[in-house]
Amino acid sequence: MIKRLIITGFSKKFKGVKKLPAQKVPTGSSTSAFEAGQKEFTKRFGEKPQFMGFSHASATSLAARDLAFKTATKKQYKFLHKITKRQRGSIASYAKAHKGQVSLKGIKKAKTQAFTKTLKTADEKAKRIFLGTHKKFTGR
Repeated sequence: MIKRLIITGFSKKFKGVKKLPAQKVPTGSSTSAFEAGQKEFTKRFGEKPQFMGFSHASATSLAARDLAFKTATKKQYKFLHKITKRQRGSIASYAKAHKGQVSLKGIKKAKTQAFTKTLKTADEKAKRIFLGTHKKFTGR
């Protein structure tokens, strides 16, 4: 937290340190997780949809699950692309530095092993994102 701010260049009379006023502290909410999820859902999707006989909770749960799945998938593919590109570059630079000592089979094997490891990491990350998003909108 910033307690002091140096102000220079704005005023010719004042060149020093000025104390900032105290900032507001967010108060603890006494609402339950379900109510907080309902508020988040209403903020994101508007009023709760009631169609085809769905109850409030089931419509909220379906919409939250859909949004969580989209978010997790988008983050997973972005992560996969970025990390795979980085790993393949490092494998290629290693092979270039040790020219003649590394076979093509070894390079391909290293790339496939790195990709399977990346897939596992991306799946875990996507699962965490899915659960977090789903909990945020449903409270469960």
